[in-house]
Amino acid sequence: MNHYFITKNLLLANSLKRFFYYKHTLNLITIEIISEDFIYYKNICDKIDKIIVESGKDAIFYMDETVENSFIDNAKINILHNNSLIYQLCITFPELHWVFISANDFPKNYSGCNSSVINNYHVLNVLTKITNLENIHELFHYEYDSLFDPSGLRNMLKIKLFNDEVDRLNRNRIAFTLDDERVFSYLYAYAAFSKGYRVWSINSYFIMDRLLKNDKEEIEDYSIIFEDLFLNYPDTENYKLKESNDDKSKVGLSDLKIRNSNYGKIRDFRQRLIISVGNTLENLYKRAESNKLYINELKNAGKIIKMIYKPVPSLFGLISKLKNNPNYIWPIKMPNKNEDGHSAPGKSLKIAEYMIRRAEKIIIDKASLKNLITGAILAREAQEILDNRTPTVSLRALTIRQSLEVAFECSFHGIEYNLDVKNRLTELKKEVKSVCKWYKRGNVRKKAELNALTTIIGKMALIYREYHQFDEENIAISELRRLEGRSILFKYPVLYIFYPFRLYLEQLLKSIPFFIGAVLFWAGSFAFLWKMFEIVNPEKGSGYTFYFIKSLETMLSFSEGFEYIWLSKSLHQNGFLIFLLIGMPVIIGFVHLGIFITYLYDKFLRK
Repeated sequence: MNHYFITKNLLLANSLKRFFYYKHTLNLITIEIISEDFIYYKNICDKIDKIIVESGKDAIFYMDETVENSFIDNAKINILHNNSLIYQLCITFPELHWVFISANDFPKNYSGCNSSVINNYHVLNVLTKITNLENIHELFHYEYDSLFDPSGLRNMLKIKLFNDEVDRLNRNRIAFTLDDERVFSYLYAYAAFSKGYRVWSINSYFIMDRLLKNDKEEIEDYSIIFEDLFLNYPDTENYKLKESNDDKSKVGLSDLKIRNSNYGKIRDFRQRLIISVGNTLENLYKRAESNKLYINELKNAGKIIKMIYKPVPSLFGLISKLKNNPNYIWPIKMPNKNEDGHSAPGKSLKIAEYMIRRAEKIIIDKASLKNLITGAILAREAQEILDNRTPTVSLRALTIRQSLEVAFECSFHGIEYNLDVKNRLTELKKEVKSVCKWYKRGNVRKKAELNALTTIIGKMALIYREYHQFDEENIAISELRRLEGRSILFKYPVLYIFYPFRLYLEQLLKSIPFFIGAVLFWAGSFAFLWKMFEIVNPEKGSGYTFYFIKSLETMLSFSEGFEYIWLSKSLHQNGFLIFLLIGMPVIIGFVHLGIFITYLYDKFLRK
């Protein structure tokens, strides 16, 4: 594990370096702040990026907060004073464990964060709590994860730095994920984060025990918890909890009743989602039955509990099971008359662009599943920083986030094969519409929406194709066809008269039920006309059902109806009309056959 200290106070840096080495045998590497100018922000970010590439996340970064007034000064934060550089770094690198070297504790009067957790996990008070260094190292060892902002540190900084007067993106509620498989934990955490929650992604029994015991640290708002039914953290064997009077050697994690007894704070969560593989092995049967009965007891007591079985639903399938955080409104609406309608401030834009650049690298590098989620967090928080006020950059962030989310869903074997593309497209349209409201009303805005949707959905389709998700690719391509049709109409308005025909073809290619319904509709329509003009064979009958069957045969065989034309009583009066009534079913049947072959090719043969 590496330790880096970002400061412009070299005297303090040398003192801490000696303390780290002689007291803890740790090597503290100094990163000097030469200038507080924003240009240097990019320079120091590049240095940190290089460190991450070389050592991964196996590092703790300490920041000098002793300069000027200790800790966050509201007046200075509001005007983005130069000393906010260290706070900007904290937002730019959400996956890193940041620790403030300060002369004071973190104040308790900030909403959207937990000052107690920040003091214990992110503050090293050089005057009173220098021993907290051991606690911070222990947390790092047991994989404390700050990516989903469990302490609320980034949430508070974003509100103060970028939208102090706007409280619509306040993640003031907490979610937990308990799963010994890290990727599952990241998936659940990202779903909750997308709904506006700060998330504790618990990766060790040590941190679970520390947070969820009745007599441990206080968490301010218990909202949602994802719980793997069969928990088995790597460090579980270090703890001996009573599972029963006869068996004191096992940890009571898989029995929900005992889990609730050992971890009283779990009972305080408003919504519990319990994940299981549904294993029915004989030695687990009794426990499964016991858990089922206990879940029914909790439901009868008014608790909201849902069972989810692995492989779990796609990201939007999980999101749909979660309640919204009413204090987190996304996608945002247009500013009202009392708000500033200008684009995002320059510093917000530069920070967001750097975060987007980091997320783009993850796409190019074909990174691990955990890094895909990290990139999605970077892109999402870049959007939040911009507040969608700079539409071009916001759409770029949205495109990258969608690509990373789709790549994660396609890569992770723990997710169902059939992904929820329709809900993804629905939410995507809402977000694009929200961003494009900053463009001029009318055709300019509509064209911007079409361009954005076409670009994003096109990239999604390519990812689905890369991972052989053919059904999902077909849904995306169908939507692209529809968008392309609308784009052509904007360019050539005269083609509006042909748009219903194009729309009809798109629906035929999209849905087999619609295709069957269309064929039956045409057969029924021609049967009605045949009966009206008395195209009849007296030897076989003249009822409507007879006409319907024969018109359908004509559409499918292209020639069946011609044998009746000579028997028509109206032939000598309406010869051309009769030929038209027989020829049209043949033409329409031929067209629909071609469409059906195209559908079969797209749906099955390409697989």
